Amino acid sequence: MSAISSLRMHYRLFGVPGILKRATVGIRGGHPELLAKLPNRPGAVYVRIHTTDVLVFEHVFVGGGYDFPLEFRPKVIVDIGANIGLASVLFATRYPDARIISIEPEPSNFAVLAMNAKMFPQIEPVHAAVWNHSDVAYIDPQIPYGHCGVQISRNQANGVSVRCLTVPELIDGFNLPRIDIMKIDAEGAECEILENASAWMDNVNLICAELHERFFDELCCADRVAAEV
Repeated sequence: MSAISSLRMHYRLFGVPGILKRATVGIRGGHPELLAKLPNRPGAVYVRIHTTDVLVFEHVFVGGGYDFPLEFRPKVIVDIGANIGLASVLFATRYPDARIISIEPEPSNFAVLAMNAKMFPQIEPVHAAVWNHSDVAYIDPQIPYGHCGVQISRNQANGVSVRCLTVPELIDGFNLPRIDIMKIDAEGAECEILENASAWMDNVNLICAELHERFFDELCCADRVAAEV
């Protein structure tokens, strides 16, 4: 994206404060966080200007990426791969009585998620990765898709460690006998998360998953990809 296109996007989404912050960060560096008003709804969130946070903000709050109708009122929502919590905030504004568990492994993303959760008390931020085993995984230091494309692996050479939770451990640890919405955006770890899902699937009303076929090897792609919501 060109500098002019970037400035236009920041102005369209955040107005004059967005332009000023974008210019300041681009020239001087420093803290990129901007407290941005939510479009067409009350509240505000922190986003990091001049990062992929801006694209995610547009996807969630302008493009309606998770703005799907429901025939029930969710009481428990689990956001796996919460990033900085924008989908969680959307759910919090739509369903203010819901309990929202927001899970994010990458430290800098989680720091902003925690800031946003303070403004929406129903969001419970959890610094962890959801995977198919307990113990730890490692965050890949190379993130070609920006802050919204963080991956984890078993390879210790791949950077800092993060604790892992399986879905059954998540259900037991947070006392979640039923999950109304499970949102999964895990940058290619969907297969591992959904492994042995028959053991807990009956306790989930709706799974909303963003699949990442570009990360799947060709041998198991057919088994790993089901349907995108």
